Amino acid sequence: MSTRERAIDIVSKMNENQLEGFVAMFELFFPEVDLDGGLEEREKAFDEIERITHPILDLDYDKELAEAREEKYGR
Repeated sequence: MSTRERAIDIVSKMNENQLEGFVAMFELFFPEVDLDGGLEEREKAFDEIERITHPILDLDYDKELAEAREEKYGR
């Protein structure tokens, strides 16, 4: 039995109250997405994340570790 078939079987056995609770819980995990609106806002947020994140190319890990230890432990 596939996962989809198992899910359909479980839902088909629920009474109305159980089904209402299931739907309420399901909506918490998968809220409806407004596909027409909000896209511009999400694109702006994504662009902002891309702008503030960048790779650190020349990172001397040994130096960084030594500085962190010195700062934390005074060694």
